[in-house]
Amino acid sequence: MPGALVRWSDREGSHTGVAPVRAWLHREASATVWLDARGTIATPPEGRDFAATAGVAFATGLGVVVTVYGVWRAVDGGIDRHRLAQWDREWEHVEPGWVTRYGR
Repeated sequence: MPGALVRWSDREGSHTGVAPVRAWLHREASATVWLDARGTIATPPEGRDFAATAGVAFATGLGVVVTVYGVWRAVDGGIDRHRLAQWDREWEHVEPGWVTRYGR
C-alpha cells in the first residue's frame, strides 16, 4: 500500500504524517488513519477479508491433510489385506506337509 502525506486533528491539535492509503485515492480525499497508543500512524488492523482468507486457507489445508491420511489408510489397509491373503495361500500350501512331518 503506498504512503501519502496526511493531515488529521485530535484533541491535541493538528498533525501530519505519512500513512498507508489506497492508490486510487485522489488529492484531498478523506481516508481512515490508524494511530497506535503513542499517537503515531500505524498500519490498519487486519480486516474481515484477511480473517476469511485465513479461515479458508486453514480449512483447505486441513481438508488436504485429512484426504491424504484417508487415502494412505485405504491403500495401507488394501496392502495389508493382500499380504494376509497371500500368507493364507502360502500357509494352505505349506501346512499339510508341515503338520504331517511333525506329529500326525
